[in-house]
Amino acid sequence: MRTDLDLVTNPFDIAEITRADFVGYYHPREIVADPLLTIARKRALLARWLSDANALPDAPALRRSPAGVTATLDEIRLALDKLDEMVEAIVLAGGGQTSGIAA
Repeated sequence: MRTDLDLVTNPFDIAEITRADFVGYYHPREIVADPLLTIARKRALLARWLSDANALPDAPALRRSPAGVTATLDEIRLALDKLDEMVEAIVLAGGGQTSGIAA
């Protein structure tokens, strides 16, 4: 989702995601809770983790982050849902206006 808020997006958000971006995160909720990341960057990290490219060969319901941390699809999707709730709360609180909403 894209809004006019600095909290939600900035030019860094379009930077390529690398393995190093995942170091230090041991659960998807830790990405959601990181106060230094924008919501857009958090969404990009979680989407990368959720990618089929990270599926474990014998366990398709699990994903391994580029840093080697394993999480379930449900845990990653729940984290993405939390991001949606955060954006919704900001907009409802009058913290910004949405423009060109994109997932």
